[in-house]
Amino acid sequence: MEHQQTLFPLDFDEFEAARLEFGATEKQMRIAYDRALSRTLVTVRKLSRQFLCDELQARRIKDVQRRMKVFKLKKAGKKTFNELKLWFGLNDMSVGALKGRKTQHSDGAAFSSSSRSIGSKKYKGGFVTNRYGNRSIFIRKDDGRFPILDQKITLSEDLEFKIEDQIFAEIPDIFFKYYFADLKYRVTKK
Repeated sequence: MEHQQTLFPLDFDEFEAARLEFGATEKQMRIAYDRALSRTLVTVRKLSRQFLCDELQARRIKDVQRRMKVFKLKKAGKKTFNELKLWFGLNDMSVGALKGRKTQHSDGAAFSSSSRSIGSKKYKGGFVTNRYGNRSIFIRKDDGRFPILDQKITLSEDLEFKIEDQIFAEIPDIFFKYYFADLKYRVTKK
């Protein structure tokens, strides 16, 4: 499951009202907008990374960063503004990449996590071992010794809604905090 979302809808009347309130030029408004967008991009990336690491109980931040992309889309034209897009890869994740208990049973292996977004799962015919320094659950592909397949766990469907509620709800506040601060600075800098 993949998810792509425009971060927040823009109300251009607010930009114009702020420009008039501070007495800024159109050029100052655009520069303040682009700077606020760049700063928002960095902040949202950091907040998203922290949220997903906590929610998924990931062992390494690197595994979460690979599943998350933030884009600054540049648009040409005087009446258009650049925008951000945020993409999350919410497809199945390797058991070895997550914190949790991996146990061996007589009929296979099991993984359990304290995270509600992951839960627990049993793997019939699976076994727990270290491979390339990574403790995970594997299943043999054939009757032979090799090849073995690293097992994955499905992420919760409600993780997408949690991201929207936690991260997307904060974006307008973050953006306008940076925008007003930068616009105010550019006007007083004259």
